[in-house]
Amino acid sequence: MRPNKQQTILFAGRDDRDVSHEIKKLESFGYHVLSANSGEKALEIVALIKDIDLLLMPVHPDREKEDLSTASNILEIRDIPVVFQVSDSHRDISQQLREIRHYGCIPDDAGDVVLKATVQMALRLFHERQAVGKSIRKVDDFQRVMQFALDHSWSSVLILDKKLDVMYANQNFINDTRPQIEPVAGQNYYELFPNLDKKWKDLHQRVLNGEKLSSEKDTFIHRNGTSDWIHWEARPWYDQDDEVGGIVFYSEIITEQIPEVEEQSKEVVSGTDWINHMNEALWIVDFEGNLMAVNQRALEQSGYSSEELIPDGLPLLDPVFGNLTINQFSGSACFETTQGTKNGTVLPVEISISRVTYEGQPAVMSIA
Repeated sequence: MRPNKQQTILFAGRDDRDVSHEIKKLESFGYHVLSANSGEKALEIVALIKDIDLLLMPVHPDREKEDLSTASNILEIRDIPVVFQVSDSHRDISQQLREIRHYGCIPDDAGDVVLKATVQMALRLFHERQAVGKSIRKVDDFQRVMQFALDHSWSSVLILDKKLDVMYANQNFINDTRPQIEPVAGQNYYELFPNLDKKWKDLHQRVLNGEKLSSEKDTFIHRNGTSDWIHWEARPWYDQDDEVGGIVFYSEIITEQIPEVEEQSKEVVSGTDWINHMNEALWIVDFEGNLMAVNQRALEQSGYSSEELIPDGLPLLDPVFGNLTINQFSGSACFETTQGTKNGTVLPVEISISRVTYEGQPAVMSIA
């Protein structure tokens, strides 16, 4: 409602006495009143004058169709509240009125109190609806902008709710999956990736508990068993009650960058130090099954020292894998196995293996 400005009502009555009487009443309520003695005149006024706040529209029994048509035509030109006045002797036209958006319907002989209250309520409801509409449009605009930003992000973006059901996945996420999948809203993440490593499941729970986690270089095993190096970040999103509502997961495949990254690393550090920067257990095996290198995480997980582990070879960690023919692996693979530790504990692990060249020799790199 416009503050400090007299509001204008268009009264579309035809009978001169009715017009004069209604104008005086409305003016006594503090409104500026314009009048039209025909539908054409009412439409002309609405088209020319912007500052009309309400249409008071009498519906006469002998020209019901024309009066209702005038109201509809006015609403096509201008979104303003309409209040109808009908005669007590008028047949029931409630069905016809329902087809026209209006904010009140009163008898044409209603007293001053009823007329004033109806006009005030119509104006109030109309302006409240406008305020709500503006808020909704702002939300819609914001959502469209966010949708555009997410759709055109350079990263893969996945948004999950607290149950880890998919809320949103951008095209990069779809393109990065192998085989390619297109998640449906409401589909659970673990249905999309049924063989997901426990490491990722633990990560999800930590984020749902409020942690923000990330890794500059990590491995991800696809559903088809192939793997990629990824850079990722996972952070909780919060609902209106400031409670964790789910997870936003950003990721980017950096596999093609890894050779360059490793070469840069070797220029800075010597020997096998670069593999100790990884969060996962890693060991490198030659084609004879001999351990060539093992990182600090693998030593911590197994309980062995490098002096104990490397001379005795892979069977200390995985006797079954140690007996396999390494040459059978081309590219990469993923499987579940068990891993022995120095204290005799056997750990279930999921291993991703890839053929690599290490210190000039063909080898297999295993990550658990």
